[in-house]
Amino acid sequence: MMEQLVACTTVITSSTLNEDVQRMEKKIDRNFVNLESHQLVWLASQHGHNSVSVETLRQIIDYTKLFEDADACEEYMKTSSEITTFLMISDGMNHEILSRIHNIKQVFRVYIHDTSSEENNNECLAKYPKVKLASKDVQLLLVTLTEDVKTFLKQNKSILISNNNLNSLPEQQVTHGDSLSWWSVFLDFLLYYLPYPKKDCLKKLVTAMKKYYTGNSAELRNVEEFENNYRMEDAIKWYTREMFVYRLVNKGFRQRNITLLILFGFYIQDIFSQLNDEHQKFKSTHLSSDLIKVYRGQSMWNEEIQDIKYGYNKIVNWCFFSTTRDRPLAFVYLNDFVKSEDPIQNVLFEIEIDYRTMSYPYADIAHLSYFPVESEILFMTGTAFHLIDTVYSEAEHLWLIKLKLEEDRRKTKENNSLSSTNSDTSKRSHLKTAVRTLLQRLDSIPTGDMNIIFDEIVALFPTEQNWLTAVRFHCLANHEQYRYGSILSTFKSRATNYYKALEIWRTYVNDIELNCHLDIADIHFEMAECHAHILVEEYKLAEIHYDLALENYILAQQSISIENNDKTCIYEKLDDIYQMKMKIANVNSNSDIFEMALKNRKDYVTHLIESNQPNDVTLASSYKNLAEMYKSVEKYDEALINYEKALGIYRSQTPSDYYTILCLAKEIADIYTRYKRDNSSAWQYQEIVRDIESKETSKLGHFMTAAKLHKTTTV
Repeated sequence: MMEQLVACTTVITSSTLNEDVQRMEKKIDRNFVNLESHQLVWLASQHGHNSVSVETLRQIIDYTKLFEDADACEEYMKTSSEITTFLMISDGMNHEILSRIHNIKQVFRVYIHDTSSEENNNECLAKYPKVKLASKDVQLLLVTLTEDVKTFLKQNKSILISNNNLNSLPEQQVTHGDSLSWWSVFLDFLLYYLPYPKKDCLKKLVTAMKKYYTGNSAELRNVEEFENNYRMEDAIKWYTREMFVYRLVNKGFRQRNITLLILFGFYIQDIFSQLNDEHQKFKSTHLSSDLIKVYRGQSMWNEEIQDIKYGYNKIVNWCFFSTTRDRPLAFVYLNDFVKSEDPIQNVLFEIEIDYRTMSYPYADIAHLSYFPVESEILFMTGTAFHLIDTVYSEAEHLWLIKLKLEEDRRKTKENNSLSSTNSDTSKRSHLKTAVRTLLQRLDSIPTGDMNIIFDEIVALFPTEQNWLTAVRFHCLANHEQYRYGSILSTFKSRATNYYKALEIWRTYVNDIELNCHLDIADIHFEMAECHAHILVEEYKLAEIHYDLALENYILAQQSISIENNDKTCIYEKLDDIYQMKMKIANVNSNSDIFEMALKNRKDYVTHLIESNQPNDVTLASSYKNLAEMYKSVEKYDEALINYEKALGIYRSQTPSDYYTILCLAKEIADIYTRYKRDNSSAWQYQEIVRDIESKETSKLGHFMTAAKLHKTTTV
């Protein structure tokens, strides 16, 4: 089998690695892209520029642009809308450009080097609030700039919502609202999960950073130190240092820069792992108290505050988010001179944490920090918060935004995204599991982003390029259904990609690690669904693909490398196939297909009992589905057993799903009264119905009667 695998893949060599580094460098070339969140723009004559060297300026802000023409300077700032700009103006050019650029949103601070009268300088300060300092002394301006940049970076290190998020990203990608987007899937199950070849990844990162920071001696020293001393257990310590690491990582998260994030992927994974370990320790040391409050002070644009106040009641931080338990300490990051009418306002986030809440990891990292005296609670990217209130405090001259840590079932279970092993087999299967998650949420992922992800993964794992291409074709095929066009042309395009994927996967049928029968089955299932539901019910072709899917799902289920989640998915897909085959064949309950469908549902329940918690909602749903099938063949005792198990689990949940509880109670009561003639047993379930209807009808609307519910229930 090994000979076959070698024939299907490429061998990684030093030249392959060099080509990969060159490809990466092109994507982060400072001549075309600014990886930092901020920049310095200096407008002056050639004589003015000669007063300070570019090397000196880059020690303050690495990305520095010099302009001698005011129009060109203005045009550049308008096109760099995603970058916070510190602007320095010399040689009297302030009168020419200030009125035009002052209201450009990304212009954060303005510094004027003007040798004219003090009166003119005071006039600029009074007229333009963004002008921080106007002075004849260029060294004073640079010192002030340096301090302001430090303050900005401290805030920017852990910003919750930034102007970049709200204005430069598509609507579905902003920091508030439904977080279950393709980006969330990408972070949870790909970026945090990939089995990174860490030595190679570190080498690529260092090489890219040395190229990017050429000419910046201070940052190059940081890169060299990182190269020589980085260890996984120091990941958080490196994040807290004032250097390129946290700036570029958070920039990647905020701007959804896939190339940059995968370049830092091994490091982000290490932070996740370390933060998760600290999270468990943090919770265990606070068992005596359920609640604490943490705080974050920062500046925000007024329109962003209003967007929070009148927008969604859920906020997700799409970068690392730092807070403190010390409320006065949070005020250090606020501007004492802000007025209520200014476009940029002071904001204090007050966050309530219930330790019992399931969420992404957070922890007190003070003992791991490069600055251990600072009290800091760090939240992982993707943490969800519920918005309680947004009010303006006249007494403190700031906006108070109250949040509460939200229950988040997306939390990676048992740290599965951080599995690490020395086994090549497990790493390879982990890679496949991670990449297959791209088949989810394809309705919202842009095609360009999907291709970038695959390009970066192939660059990380060049020996797996062939089967990774099969997954790419599969993703592209599924993605076609969300594009505009005629049904027939869309299907032809999908089918072309499906067959390309199948052609590759068939060369791996003997590869135990990859268990490609699962992929082959998925493709046939999706093609069957197209024929059955999209192409005017082409049931003959649909049945051919359903049979091929069924055959391959069973083979995948029998594989020794099958993962638990994949087993769960297979049971669900098999159930769909059996239901469709019964519909196509128009068979009754005495058929072989029905018996196979019933056996599959029973096996699925057994599987969930073995792999899930006894009160898991997925198990309850499976009990309910099995009960419906028993009821359809008039096996009422078996139906009651499973309905009652489902009801017991649903009633144990918090918060309660009253509608589902009501439906189950009505079903059980209906079976007892209609078929078992047992009004006594039905009474307790009728009491559940009456109790819910009396309390919840006003909230949930009119409920169906038991008789009407019985008529609408199908297997």
